[in-house]
Amino acid sequence: MFKNNRPLVSIVCITFNQAPYFRRALDSILMQKTNFPYEIIVHDDCSTDGTTKILREYEQKFFDVIKPIYEKENLYSKHIPFEKEYIAPMIRGKYVAFCEGDDYWLDRNKLQIQADFMENHTEYSMIFHAIRYEHENEVIFTDRISKIERDYSLEELIEGGGDFAGTATFFCRSKDYSVFPEFRLKAPFGDYTLQILAGIMGKVHYIPKVMSAYTYLRNGSWTSRDIMNLTQHKKNRIDEVIMLKSLDRYTNYKYHNIILKQINLNLNLLVSKGLYTMQQLQKNEIL
Repeated sequence: MFKNNRPLVSIVCITFNQAPYFRRALDSILMQKTNFPYEIIVHDDCSTDGTTKILREYEQKFFDVIKPIYEKENLYSKHIPFEKEYIAPMIRGKYVAFCEGDDYWLDRNKLQIQADFMENHTEYSMIFHAIRYEHENEVIFTDRISKIERDYSLEELIEGGGDFAGTATFFCRSKDYSVFPEFRLKAPFGDYTLQILAGIMGKVHYIPKVMSAYTYLRNGSWTSRDIMNLTQHKKNRIDEVIMLKSLDRYTNYKYHNIILKQINLNLNLLVSKGLYTMQQLQKNEIL
């Protein structure tokens, strides 16, 4: 079934300046028990804190599994779509799973559970699961968006927003991950648009089993960087509005009312935080 040891799953790990947590992320992937081969594609976006040194160490030790991408300049700050340009072309697996450098997996059977489901349900494009939020090694809360195992519609995935599901829980088909419509390229973050894309491509399934942990408001985490930087926060909200408008066109306005609701949520948040007035939004043709 797996000729030439071709991986069934490609794990994508995106990291930048996450040295204190990076080993934990890689170890949680390497501890997975599977009856299939997998590869770990690590994108280091020009880290300066020792993350790169750790990656080189793991690359030497696990050279048959870890496939690193070392950037010479930070692509995120330059708004270069590195997932499309550099990560997607490297993927050899039938499926893609995700674990960012400051997050980690809790269950050593995570990949096997998700792969088994997708292999037996070809009509599904994604399966995700419950996640727990941590801060300074303490569990803040466990996020089970449903107490029961169930499917989620595209409408629910759009309405759920960017915080609906943790990226470290996603497991999708690589043929879908490698599709980059305009709305996905315009997004400030990839998790929201990836769950939406999965809902467009097929059915999406959820299991209430906690198998991953998300780093929340920790130094070096994505969350802390964006909340502390109000200018970036403002830009992210505007970019999400632009993305949603692009999504509206892409879906031929079939989900217009739900998308409009999400647009208004972003705009009202900008106004309520004093980052914009409604008149400024109208003048800038954001509305």
